[in-house]
Formats: sequence, structure tokens, C-alpha cells
Amino acid sequence: MGWSEEEMRSLEIGDNRLNNRVKHTLEKLGEGYSNNFPSCFKTRAELVGAYRLFDNKFVTAEKIMKGHYASIVERAKKFPVVLLINDTSSLDYTSKEITGLGRLEKDYTQGFFIHSLLAITPERLSLGIVDNNVWIRGNEGRNKISGGVRGNQPIEEKESFRWLQSYQNAYSFSQLCMDTKFVFVADRESDILELMTEGMHKKKEGLNLDFLI
Repeated sequence: MGWSEEEMRSLEIGDNRLNNRVKHTLEKLGEGYSNNFPSCFKTRAELVGAYRLFDNKFVTAEKIMKGHYASIVERAKKFPVVLLINDTSSLDYTSKEITGLGRLEKDYTQGFFIHSLLAITPERLSLGIVDNNVWIRGNEGRNKISGGVRGNQPIEEKESFRWLQSYQNAYSFSQLCMDTKFVFVADRESDILELMTEGMHKKKEGLNLDFLI
């Protein structure tokens, strides 16, 4: 076993065989990061094993990310400043026959969205993914909701809530590394009152988390 043994040393799926299978699968995906999923595995047995792994109800993204999360904390503690950069990506599966997907930017597209929070140093050294928020948009689409109705919705019911959630997760992460200065970085889509209010409130507490929009 290579890098995954160290990276996932705190991984706990609930079964040592599953722990080892996750680490082995991550190694293969890391080696073939530029390939499609099946091409990452040399034999059919390895490929089938990977599919069975991700089909196992005990193997969840949350458990895998928890192992990665602990390693990011240890890396972040070694740097005086760490940037927590976040943005949303859309994964387009319009050409695939997959049930349960939602509308993307266009009426004829389907897939899902993922909002990631990435920890990097100012020198652009990636420390890892602190948080991933995945959601599926309803078929009515964000733009099909009238401005008046959307304006009256609580923030928790808006897609823009992801920015506030991401900031709250950044805050929780920063509290694990009190000797490191963190900067939450987002683009202009995150320019919402709720995020500003939360950020200013946290700054008044003298915490080690700034924000930059």
C-alpha cells in the first residue's frame, strides 16, 4: 500500500477488509486520474471489486472524507496561512440514461451540482478537500421561480444557502488549527447578506478566519 495508507490512517468503515479495499481503490484511482473509471483498474476482478465497494451500504462518502479530513487538519497546522477556496461545479450526464438527476443550467441538460471547499496554501499547494456539498436541482429550475417568490424564501430554502454552509464548515475546520490564519475565498455569487453577517459576527469574536469575496 502506498500514499493512501498514510492519508487514510484514521479511516473507519467498520470492517478492516473494507478499509483496505477503499485504500486500494483510491490508489488505483490516483494512478489513473486522467482515465475514465474502468481504465483505472488493470483486471476485471479489480473493477468489479471497486463497483461492489461503492455499492456497499456501509461505504459512504462521509466516512471516506472523514479519513481524508483528519489528514488535512494535520497538514494545515504546519502553515501560517491557509486559503479555503470554494465554488460550484455542475456534472453533466445529459447523454446518459440515469434516473434521479435534475436540471442543470439549460432545460435540456441533466446532472447534479457539487460545491467544494478546497484548502490550499498561498503558494498553491493543495492540502485537500475540506467539504463537498452535493445536491440535485428540481426540474422547475432556479430560474423558473419568480423573483418575488424567491426573495421571500428563507435562506435555508435557496441554492445560495450553500455559500453560508460552506463558510460555517470553514469556521469549524479553522477551529481545529488555532495557530493557523485561514481566509475563506469565494467569487461574487457568494455576495449575500447572510454570509456577510455571519462573517462579520465571527470576526468580532477575534477568530482566525477572514473572508474574501
